[in-house]
Amino acid sequence: MANPLITFSIVSHGQSILISNLLSDLSKLKKIYFEVIITVNIPEDLSLYEGYSFPIFIINNFSPKGFGDNNNTAFSYSNTPWFIIINPDIRIQTINIFSLLTVFQNQNIAAVAPLILSSDGQIQDSFRRFPTLYILVKRFFLGLRGLDYKVMTNPFPVDWIAGMFIIFRSSYYAKVGGFDQNRFYMYFEDADICYRFYKLGFKVFVDPSEHVFHDAQRSSRRNLKYFRWHLISAFRFLTGK
Repeated sequence: MANPLITFSIVSHGQSILISNLLSDLSKLKKIYFEVIITVNIPEDLSLYEGYSFPIFIINNFSPKGFGDNNNTAFSYSNTPWFIIINPDIRIQTINIFSLLTVFQNQNIAAVAPLILSSDGQIQDSFRRFPTLYILVKRFFLGLRGLDYKVMTNPFPVDWIAGMFIIFRSSYYAKVGGFDQNRFYMYFEDADICYRFYKLGFKVFVDPSEHVFHDAQRSSRRNLKYFRWHLISAFRFLTGK
């Protein structure tokens, strides 16, 4: 059997039911050989991950880890040219992975994402300009969350893309050392890695011809612990500390 072309990395926080739905979506991908690495951050029922035709590898954490740490560990077990991080609450109706990979013909491109749509089909603000204090105040305290970019017809460059569904060129992911798991436990890891790509002259793109659906949880709005992580990560990104 041919070696996998793509590794999908999924991190579960007791979300096996959501992930089983996502795995069913992935099972419909045609003419592409891939593997899935599921990182189980807290104990859960693993039986829902059985019976699929593609390889699924399980990483069981002894204690919960952060977003970047989990995906970096999954990356260390992969050996594919493309590494995709994908949220458990992503749903895929139809997607052409090869169309997304075509964007990488430009060797300066390190990461590509499709459009992320809400369950009612609205384009989510998953592609943004690099955070500044003004942007963060406008988003989090004034509730102004419009799109930072006009959606083009063809693939277009953006500052950074949110970590709900990102295809990384594995060699460039390795070049920057993956996510900065030491500075960011949760939130802003995606902005940070895209910023480090930017500093090396690499670009990230959005391909508007493809899309997936996302049921945003917005945990930091409802949970003080998550909100605190959000503030700490924002401070670290803005100050470089």
